[in-house]
Amino acid sequence: MAFVNYYELLGIEQNADEETIRKAIRTMRKRFRQLEGSPDLDQRSMAEKKTAQISEAEKVLLDPAARQQYDASFAQASAAAAAQQAAEAAQQGPSEDPLDDVRRYYRNGDMRNAVYAVKEATRIQPNNPDAWYMRANIDVEIQDYGDANFSANQALKYAPNEPKLYGLIGEIADSEKRYADAEQAFRHASSLDPQNGYYAGRVAWALMDQKKNEESLNLIRQIHQAFPNDDYVKRTYINLLLIDISWNQSNNADGTVFFYANTKQVELGKQRLAEIDSLGPIEDEELRQRVAQHHADLAAASARKFRWPGIGYLAMCVIGWFIGLLIIGGLFKAEFIQMILFLALTGGIGYGAYLKMFPFGWAVNNELGGTASQNTGLH
Repeated sequence: MAFVNYYELLGIEQNADEETIRKAIRTMRKRFRQLEGSPDLDQRSMAEKKTAQISEAEKVLLDPAARQQYDASFAQASAAAAAQQAAEAAQQGPSEDPLDDVRRYYRNGDMRNAVYAVKEATRIQPNNPDAWYMRANIDVEIQDYGDANFSANQALKYAPNEPKLYGLIGEIADSEKRYADAEQAFRHASSLDPQNGYYAGRVAWALMDQKKNEESLNLIRQIHQAFPNDDYVKRTYINLLLIDISWNQSNNADGTVFFYANTKQVELGKQRLAEIDSLGPIEDEELRQRVAQHHADLAAASARKFRWPGIGYLAMCVIGWFIGLLIIGGLFKAEFIQMILFLALTGGIGYGAYLKMFPFGWAVNNELGGTASQNTGLH
């Protein structure tokens, strides 16, 4: 297997901690999962390759032993990979069409060579919208958003009604976290190509990124009705439902761990997961595992668990019961009323002790989460 610089892939330093790695994986995986549905073959091929590499990076960098072994051979393997890339490029020689070289580098994720090749392509073919389109795509990958915007607008001069160019402008805005601009660009791309579920799906993503959850979910439901057999639309639908669950759950202070902390969160989770299950089998393994984990978390939150409340708590219940009896006996003389109040007191203290000893999982989460669970999620 060819060596891949996982740190460069994720845009992190080699000494990054686990939290940083997990955050980078989530960010990059989301982006390339979105691009896997692109109608553009070059963009889709690159995204599929990157998605596979991110899964490999996750296995290596989040396993201390595997990461230590990877880091130990990093410098040597990285140098060997660079030499191999150079040798392969020299062996292939120049193509008749300079964009062929650009596309090959881009699809393989070799952005260093792609940058030089695409600059040469736009120099040779300054009026070719595809050359500027490829340059903008590559600029996004190396995070040169200024040049990306310029290149995309250059392409629009020569192909003003090309849907993929507006899709690319939306991708640039999304990468810069300008989600409202991304929404407008994807809407325009969708209006130019209404038979393509990808651009409409990206509008739903942009709405969710703006935290317009209900609007996003209502739109993706409509899109799924219009494109019931589109795998990208289905995956987007499931992803947006999972995001809605997570954003309405409580979370740790760093925002990395979500959990159910009250009955409203549990009910919403049940509704969203039932909606996901109604969509049928999930082909994507990573997505299927995420759904399964949410089901497991929900089941744990919905189940009651025994917990020893402690001698102090039980003693307090007994003392409270006796004090209650004394108060009832002192205030009420009628035996019938005393009996009713005695039963109510005993039942109330008993029920409170039962809830303390056999709480729902979400109640345990709420207590363990402390202020984090009290200040975040659906209440």
